[in-house]
Amino acid sequence: MLKAMVGNTEIQSAVSDIQRQLPEMQSRIAEQVVEMVKQEVLGAIKAHTLQTDRKLDGIIEIVKEQSNPTNVVKAIEQSEEDKERERIKKSITRKLSEVYTIEKESNLLTETKGGRSKLTKDGQRMYDLFSQTVLDIAKLHGSKSHMKVVNRTVYEEFGKSLRISEELTKKIITFNNGTNRESVYADIIERGLLGKFAKFIEEKYVLNA
Repeated sequence: MLKAMVGNTEIQSAVSDIQRQLPEMQSRIAEQVVEMVKQEVLGAIKAHTLQTDRKLDGIIEIVKEQSNPTNVVKAIEQSEEDKERERIKKSITRKLSEVYTIEKESNLLTETKGGRSKLTKDGQRMYDLFSQTVLDIAKLHGSKSHMKVVNRTVYEEFGKSLRISEELTKKIITFNNGTNRESVYADIIERGLLGKFAKFIEEKYVLNA
């Protein structure tokens, strides 16, 4: 039917035209394919570069932040504060260990003529050292009062930890110079427990401070 409509000559001419145009068509198709691939690759590279740039920008900001003079000064001050805090903690630990040693190795008490307990020189040294160390611990926790460290609740906790049946109470004790003081420390010292109390205080307030 096609032959009847156009004839062999027309068909051959059309085929020849297509054959002549085919290389150009193939070239154009190849160029289009290459351009599409190129755009895809460029898009991927751009996206990756953008992501990398964002990461790099983040790193740069962190470096800038850390390099900021104000932040550097704060970091130095914080480091110095941490070092000072550790120094104080070590000093407190040494003092509490000394309290424990004095109690263990020394005669701490004698009696007055009235039968009241009186501190010996070693006993007085232990009492004073412990009292000062309690204040040091209070300062470590931001307080100027010994009540921050030693109070009724702490005495009860200590008593329970040793299963002491009788409650720790204030008692009058005579210092080595003859003056009197009413204190729970006196009761603890008379029971021979100040060294253990020092260890209890250290674990509660110093080790994890």
